[in-house]
Amino acid sequence: VKIMISTSGAWLANEAFCAQLEADSELGAGVLAGLDDSHHFLADLANRRKNARTQLRKAIDRVTELDERHDDKARGLYYALDALIVLAPDEDTRAAYAEIKTQLFPLGLRIVRMTHLEESGAAKELELGVSPELREHLASLQIGKQSLAQVLDAWIDAGKALGQAVAEREQLK
Repeated sequence: VKIMISTSGAWLANEAFCAQLEADSELGAGVLAGLDDSHHFLADLANRRKNARTQLRKAIDRVTELDERHDDKARGLYYALDALIVLAPDEDTRAAYAEIKTQLFPLGLRIVRMTHLEESGAAKELELGVSPELREHLASLQIGKQSLAQVLDAWIDAGKALGQAVAEREQLK
């Protein structure tokens, strides 16, 4: 297609060539009109293909970004809960944190090795499964300037957005 666009563009840019075709006959004028139409059609097609490739690349990059965010938030929350378990002052507190970790991560860190759509579905399930009491408890636990509830929400949001981004990417393929 690039060669055809380049060749037809060079012919159409050659005024002497175009004038000769038009002067020769009606057939020459028709050939020139067909060449011009074909050139514009192919140039438009090439442009649309380029735009589609650009959109697909952006969609792939968005999926990658969201997957990384999802996985980082999941790992961060998982290891924060691990730290709370290890540093708990007594067995009851340790057991309570272990229960939270089990509730949020029934499959452990396998959540970050699932397909993108599985991660998205798990995020939606998790959102529905977190009780107000658990959310309140996570809100009371701080890591730096954010609560574990904020980390949980960011994880869930990234998972849900990941599913949408995958759907958009698939429409572009």
